[in-house]
Amino acid sequence: MIARHFYPATLFVTVSIVLLWSCSRGATNNGKVEQKSETIKVSLPSSITKVSVSDNGSSYPLSWQLGDEITVIGSSVNTFSILPGFTATEAEFSGLTVGGYKFKIIHPGTITSITGFNDYDYTKAVQSANGNMDHIKYVTCITDAKTYKDVTFSKEWAEANGATFTQSSVLKVEAILPENATATTKLTLSAENPFFYSTNSSTTPVREVNLGLNNIVVGEDSKLTVYIELPGKTVNIPTGTEIRVSVETVDASYVQTYTLASALNISGGKVSGFAVNDASAWLNEGGRYLSGDGTESNPYLIGSAKQLKNIYEDLVADGCVWFSLAKDIDMSGVTDWKPLNTESGFKKKIFFEGNNHTITNFSCSEGTYPSFCGVLNGTVQNVTFDGVSLSDTKTGTYMGTVAGCVGYNNITGTVKNVTVKDVSIRTKALSTAGANGAGFGAVAGESLGVTGEQNCFFENVSVKGFTFEESDNDNDWPRNVGGFIGLVRTAGGSFKNCSVEDVNIKGWICLGGFAGYERAGLHMYENCTVKNVTLTSNVGGADRVSYVAGFIGCFNSNGASLDNCHVNGFTFNGNTYCQVVGGLLGQSYGGIDAGLGHGPKITRCSVQNTSLSSIGDKCGGLIGFVSSNTIIEDSWANVSIAGGSETMIGGLVGAFDGASADQREVRRCFAMGSVSGGSMVGGLIGSIKQSNYDTDKAHLVENCISWNPSVSSLRNNDNTESSGAIIGMAGKYNTLTNNLRNPAMTFTDSTEAVYDQENTDENHALNAGHYSKHYAYHGKAASTGASLSQVASSMGWSADVWNFSGSTPQLK
Repeated sequence: MIARHFYPATLFVTVSIVLLWSCSRGATNNGKVEQKSETIKVSLPSSITKVSVSDNGSSYPLSWQLGDEITVIGSSVNTFSILPGFTATEAEFSGLTVGGYKFKIIHPGTITSITGFNDYDYTKAVQSANGNMDHIKYVTCITDAKTYKDVTFSKEWAEANGATFTQSSVLKVEAILPENATATTKLTLSAENPFFYSTNSSTTPVREVNLGLNNIVVGEDSKLTVYIELPGKTVNIPTGTEIRVSVETVDASYVQTYTLASALNISGGKVSGFAVNDASAWLNEGGRYLSGDGTESNPYLIGSAKQLKNIYEDLVADGCVWFSLAKDIDMSGVTDWKPLNTESGFKKKIFFEGNNHTITNFSCSEGTYPSFCGVLNGTVQNVTFDGVSLSDTKTGTYMGTVAGCVGYNNITGTVKNVTVKDVSIRTKALSTAGANGAGFGAVAGESLGVTGEQNCFFENVSVKGFTFEESDNDNDWPRNVGGFIGLVRTAGGSFKNCSVEDVNIKGWICLGGFAGYERAGLHMYENCTVKNVTLTSNVGGADRVSYVAGFIGCFNSNGASLDNCHVNGFTFNGNTYCQVVGGLLGQSYGGIDAGLGHGPKITRCSVQNTSLSSIGDKCGGLIGFVSSNTIIEDSWANVSIAGGSETMIGGLVGAFDGASADQREVRRCFAMGSVSGGSMVGGLIGSIKQSNYDTDKAHLVENCISWNPSVSSLRNNDNTESSGAIIGMAGKYNTLTNNLRNPAMTFTDSTEAVYDQENTDENHALNAGHYSKHYAYHGKAASTGASLSQVASSMGWSADVWNFSGSTPQLK
């Protein structure tokens, strides 16, 4: 083997060299090469330069040593061994004659093919002592040389003989370790971007290189010097690049991030390197934590999956413990994750700071709250979960990436600046009984608190890819499933600037692209979006009501609101048993909050790129069914609905219904999708009723527009409930003021034609009752030739809310 001399304060780069030589064709006998012994001369370059650790691109120092071999490949392959009497740069080798006209010469001789050279694994090397270079093999190749006799291992010789020359490089690293560092076993370098190559044939760089160390003990100066051999590819790492240096010992794992003060240039036959001289900057990655004491000013710093698991044991009841991520964490090796806070009372409070790092390949399969936190008492922020797999081991629990439940009674939970990607949840799902059931969502299964208190908060939280798989029991799919959260229950809180994208959910009832079931809470949804969501319901037979929607399946809230929330692309796979389906909300109802002065409120919301079919009664482009207390303002839907023979189908709302005289108001809204159904079909609303169409005074619809290209009803006799251009069937004394229809609308009904109607209120009855079940409302036709934006602007819609610059109004 070629000797690698170590010079003090020298930086080396490991070089891989395969020599391919051309030599004269050997003597032949009947066309066969005679295999006879011969001696060849091989030289090393005479220029051997001593280099310092701060120098880059210095020559690789080499000399021949006893035991060196080379392989020569021509028409045959033979190995040549070094003979006694060699000097540092010149040696003779003995072997059998190799026939051919062009030759390949490889060092070391243990590599006997070009494939072996190309695929040589540099990661197998182990350095035996501090500063030692015996593990450097000098992997080198000369390809297509005219001769293999009297050769010099250099680029100049190769070019003069019509060949190419490839040789490995060496990277030298000097590191001052902590004083208590024991025998070292491995050094690893990793960069944020991929710079290194693993083999001579690699075309794609990698982020990490490593070198095994044979229990090397550093001296009193704590200085470790290592040499890493690399392929002969040119690598340029720019100034300012952060390289993570990790040194493992028999009882610890130290890590430090080193910033290159100057560019690091690595190339074949050259030596490059750097020195890590700050002994105080090392963190013990192999300890329980890298550093910290769990307080707010000095949180536990986490650098590995093992340390992440330690959180479970270090949380305390009736106290808060602070944790902080120091790096990205790969959890693929952790198959026994225990949710952090699942004991009754849920008193273990946490503050988890992700520092914008990513936790990959997280999985949890538990009987109670399968998730990262279990029940979140505290805060999780600034972290991404990428690649999540959750499953339960018993029925009736809540599941979500961050937490099974966020908040609980008087416990506050906050999720902020969090992204969850590629989430998959599978449940036994036998949790359909009872008013609540369980809850399942990509971020959380449930949020829960005390009525009247604000204690569940989500801000800047995103879902990018979520699949909720069907139950193990095909006949018992779960309820309360949402792309973001399954069940939002009691108390108050907020969802601000949150988004959901690419969701596929299969379930029973209360399914939503964002939330499955909002129940009896005072929650605010602000600036939230849903994009590309597919929901499948297996409601059948007597079930009938499915509560499915692009945003929230069932919205049962006391004063809760949706403001500036949008659905873009909602696909529903259902059947005619699936009643109450909406583009934004399936059903909306709830009490009036005394402090706010209103019940559920929807403002500045929209649904687009959506078509609904295979549905039951009560389907709307924005809301399927409103049963009490709902205010809708400055919202729109571009949803095509094919309702077949079903009833109460509307471009904005399928139906308003219910016995109580409460808030049911629609202002400054428009619908523009084609709508069809059996009866009670309306371009804006299918049906409005309190308890009796002849006496109903409870509803208000004003300054709204039905811009649908077509409204079609299968109604074929006067004894069937009516359909209308704006409202299919309205209460006789509802307040219906200044509502306009598309003058180019095609309205289809066997006995009804569109005509203009005056405004109605409790003192001016609807002029439509010439049949016993005929309360159609067509409003008035808008100006012919005017765009939808022009019509809306002329009606006094606010330019502070709407942008009228295009043909269709857009929310600001």
